[in-house]
Amino acid sequence: LVGGIVTNPYDWKIWIISPPFITASLMLQIITSVSMIINDIYDLDIDKINNPNRPLVKGTISLFEAKKLIIILLSIYPILFIIFFR
Repeated sequence: LVGGIVTNPYDWKIWIISPPFITASLMLQIITSVSMIINDIYDLDIDKINNPNRPLVKGTISLFEAKKLIIILLSIYPILFIIFFR
């Protein structure tokens, strides 16, 4: 975002609402979310001690549901890529 504004400071209002920019931002959010879910799965034992209010530790979300969410998010990612960046 900052790089785009620095390289083209006058047209940033146009490209910031463009479908490729919005899609790339969404794809970035998907990858970030997946990495955070994977981190929560691997740190489950540590979080039981340090962060007992985390959703996986409390049982608000099960391990199966977390893994299912990873699969769903990683399934959406290539679809977005194929539709907007082919």
